[in-house]
Formats: sequence, C-alpha cells, structure tokens
Amino acid sequence: MARLNFNADEFETPSRNLLEPGKYLAEIIESEIKATRSGGTMLSMTFEMLNPAKGRRVWHNYNLENKSEKAVEIGKQDLGYTAKAVGKPRFDDTEELHNIPLTITVIVEQGDGEYGPSNKIKAWGPESDFDRDQPTIGKRKFDKKETVVEEDVPW
Repeated sequence: MARLNFNADEFETPSRNLLEPGKYLAEIIESEIKATRSGGTMLSMTFEMLNPAKGRRVWHNYNLENKSEKAVEIGKQDLGYTAKAVGKPRFDDTEELHNIPLTITVIVEQGDGEYGPSNKIKAWGPESDFDRDQPTIGKRKFDKKETVVEEDVPW
C-alpha cells in the first residue's frame, strides 16, 4: 500500500471526452521524431486548442520513413499543409512551427478492435480560415467566450 495525502479537488482535471468534429484555432506546442512499430520514423506533433476548447490537445503523426511509399507521400503532404498553414513552407527545425496559430479541422475516427474512437486532424489552414466571431463545432455555434449561442439539436 502507498500512503498519500492526495486531494483531486485541488487540481484541475480537464475533460477526456473527444472533441466534436469541426474547425478549431490551435497551435503546435511540441514536436519530436519517433520510431514507428514497423521500423520507420515519424514526426509526432501536439496541437493545443486556442478556441474553442481552450487547452485541449490533439496529436498528429507524420510518416517520414516507412515501407509504404504512399504512407510517406501522405505524411510529407500533410506536413506541407501544416507548414504552409503557419506561414513556414521552408524550415530547418520543427520548433519554427511552434506557437503560431493555425486552423485545424478535427474529425472523430472510429476505432477498431484494439483502439476506441479518437480525434484526427483532417485538414490544416491559416489562422484566417477560422471564424473568430462565430466558430462552428458540430451543430453548435460559439461566441468569442466559448458560450453556446445557437444549437441545432434534433431533440
């Protein structure tokens, strides 16, 4: 037994629910090269939401080396979209892409037998693609303070 004097009420415990599909204003806050299970390499990036869902995170992996040429092609295309979205089509270090607002389109990808549903970034665009005055996530519209102002729910 491990004796702890711990009170979870003293700490913020953010939601672990999936983000709703939609466009989010985000920034890259971390990036690193990792080995893949198949012996290749990937660039793993962490995106933190700025509006709505401030502080929530989504991760995306870009295949850089893989047995599948198509996987590498898709990985490099996606990295190109990301780099252009932050205005850095050429860079030497991925940290040059950090802390620059961009618009990401998030979807929910259904899981398989091993993994449950998860969020996935489907598109990247410049900050100007995000409608700060009326962001739309799923069927809900938010104001600048992330308050629901209109809801199109069938029940």
